[in-house]
Amino acid sequence: MRTRWFSTMRARVLAVVLLTMLPAFALLFFNAADERERALGVTREGALSTVRLIATQQSQLIRSTRQMMQLIAQAEGVREGDPVACNRALNSIYAVTQGYRGFSVARPNGDVFCVAPPRDLGQPLNTAHRSYFQKVAETGRFAIGDFQIGAVTGTPNVSFGYPITDTAGSLTGVVWAAWSIDRINDLASTWRLPEGSSVLVMDSLGTVVTRYPQWEDWVGQSFRESELFQRMLAQPEGTERLPGLDGVARWFAFSRVSSSPLGTAPGDESYLYVAAGLSDESFIRSVNNRLLLNLLTLTLISALGLIMAYGLTEWMIGRRARRMSETTRQLQLGNWSARTGMTADEGELGALGQTVDEMADALQERDRALQTVNAELEERVAFRTAELAAANAQLMASQDQLRRLSRELLEVAEEERIRLANDVGDEIGQGLTSIKMDVVLAQRHIAEGKIADAKHHLVAAVRHLDSLVQSAREIAGDLRPSVLDDFGLTAAAEGQLAEFERQTGSATRLRAKVDESKLTSAVSTAAFRVLQEALRNVAQHAHASEVDVELFTVDGQLVLEVRDNGQGFTPGDLTKPQSIGVLGMRERALQLGGTVEVVGAPGHGATLTLVLPVAAWETVGTVAND
Repeated sequence: MRTRWFSTMRARVLAVVLLTMLPAFALLFFNAADERERALGVTREGALSTVRLIATQQSQLIRSTRQMMQLIAQAEGVREGDPVACNRALNSIYAVTQGYRGFSVARPNGDVFCVAPPRDLGQPLNTAHRSYFQKVAETGRFAIGDFQIGAVTGTPNVSFGYPITDTAGSLTGVVWAAWSIDRINDLASTWRLPEGSSVLVMDSLGTVVTRYPQWEDWVGQSFRESELFQRMLAQPEGTERLPGLDGVARWFAFSRVSSSPLGTAPGDESYLYVAAGLSDESFIRSVNNRLLLNLLTLTLISALGLIMAYGLTEWMIGRRARRMSETTRQLQLGNWSARTGMTADEGELGALGQTVDEMADALQERDRALQTVNAELEERVAFRTAELAAANAQLMASQDQLRRLSRELLEVAEEERIRLANDVGDEIGQGLTSIKMDVVLAQRHIAEGKIADAKHHLVAAVRHLDSLVQSAREIAGDLRPSVLDDFGLTAAAEGQLAEFERQTGSATRLRAKVDESKLTSAVSTAAFRVLQEALRNVAQHAHASEVDVELFTVDGQLVLEVRDNGQGFTPGDLTKPQSIGVLGMRERALQLGGTVEVVGAPGHGATLTLVLPVAAWETVGTVAND
């Protein structure tokens, strides 16, 4: 059969080369993972710095907006509530500013009385419900409103409110200014972000003020319940891996932009929230590129090593190995003249080839000797075969003789039972005759009035009757114990062991778990007789002090085990003519389709095992029912 390539020596050498390269590959991947972690840390710090820079820019814009609104609050006509002077002041300021959607001033109840740029409001406008107005009214401070569609401008914007107060500090009006979303987007275009990254600006309600890039798809959408916004509400700044607004997990760096200067009491501030989301590729692409380059380099080196190993293996090992393989194949085919022709000068393989040649020489000599021995063995085999045939014939004859002996023993036992039955009949008949005579005499004496003589004969009759009953019980118990029919095999076994203890003084123990309802009478009788014979053998030959009996049914079979701690026996003892008891037990079991096995050793006791099918037929002749 042709050898598979991967089981050849060359393949194993190449496998060794590959295994030596595995640590290098493992180290390469370990370094890549370490670089990836370092790159992630650097990128996260850079992202947080970028977010802080963006937050600083927003803070500067908010500060400049607050300063401008403070200037509006102090302008002519604004504090006095003069609509004409207020409109003139607002429009002059609006004309020199950029990036604002507009300005307005409202009275304490929210009614707007001047607007820039000028427009026809159509009907009175009230801004008391706007978030910036409510925050100013509650805190009396500059406040950042939420994303809204301006009531004045009709466009999306971020609103700011600034209080107008009198000398007593009471609120007399609220100045409104709105950033244009375009202004925030233009500012976002100047932010330097890694490829695949994005920046979010959200108001205090979680509404997107702007997103860079693709702000058109996100502005105005609310993500108040998102995990990202909840995390920004919980801490001023940080970096975490969270699901983005699009559901994709990214690393986010986030920070707050406060409306108030440092030192403001907690609860008075209002915020914008800035977050930068980083794509995984933004920090692992370079690591992956280096890993790929290193992998290609290492793979190329490994391939060159494999090619060199393949060639060197062929030159140094392959040719010699094939020579030895061909020589051994020829030797296997019986060509004892095949030789490798290799010498010890060719290294280890040469020495091995020389050993193969020496082995071939020895095999050739042994072949000649084996041919001679083979001829002798053939003669011996023929002789032994004839002997075995004769022995087999003798064994078959012995088996027939043993079988006949078993049958004869059973017939003798049956004849003995008949004789015993006749004796029992005679004894019972004689006993009954004596009793009858005593009764007749007692009747006669009673008729004659001789009461004392009649009593004497009645007492004699009772005595004869008791003796007769006892004899009948003993004979019936020898023939077949009544407890076997009345209470079953387990009770009969207990009684037999109790009688054995009484007669021999040996200790006995019975462990039984038998389903009596499944046992036929033939099986119960056979098991009881085997137990009797086994105990008889123990009493006569084993001289044991302890006898253990197990009786149980399992898998449709009745099993009886009798173990003793007596003197044991040798295997040859079972073949002696005196071992008729074992032969009888085996014959009894064989008649019911069962087996009897006896094992033991000198000085280690013996174990007898009977196995009978519980469903054995009810009537199997005298062997089963004696």
